[in-house]
Amino acid sequence: MSVRTSSCLHLLVAAASFAAATDYGYWNVTYTGGASATGYRYHDITAFYSGYSPDRRATCRWLYSPEFRNETLTCNDPSFSYELVDSQRRLTYVMTDITLQQTVEIVVVGKLQNVTLGGTAPITLKYNLGANGRGFGGETVVQAQKCCKGRMNG
Repeated sequence: MSVRTSSCLHLLVAAASFAAATDYGYWNVTYTGGASATGYRYHDITAFYSGYSPDRRATCRWLYSPEFRNETLTCNDPSFSYELVDSQRRLTYVMTDITLQQTVEIVVVGKLQNVTLGGTAPITLKYNLGANGRGFGGETVVQAQKCCKGRMNG
């Protein structure tokens, strides 16, 4: 086999394996938060999944109450979880990765099944947003992959 034939064979194998990869869709993610002068802090996440499943929107709110010194997390979808990892703080922004996980219904081999999907993408959170300068926010798109079990933040 010549070098040229070998290279073409490798390209065909790589193209076939790339074409065989399953597209599980993606999430459009918005992550915002803020703090008050009284010590309350919150983070809101909205992740709109678009893929094989009927489009699904997951929303969560994390709230810290200085009055009760406790944290609460509420999500409209119990299968949805998220985590921020590898943060690098700068003066007016934070570069971080966000990891999502959600169970959705998709067709697998002609049959509708619940499948847990997950994915990670970088997100830049810009600070000093809002009238009081204590807000932050950022947006990203996270590609979904078949993955994991168990909740990350629950």
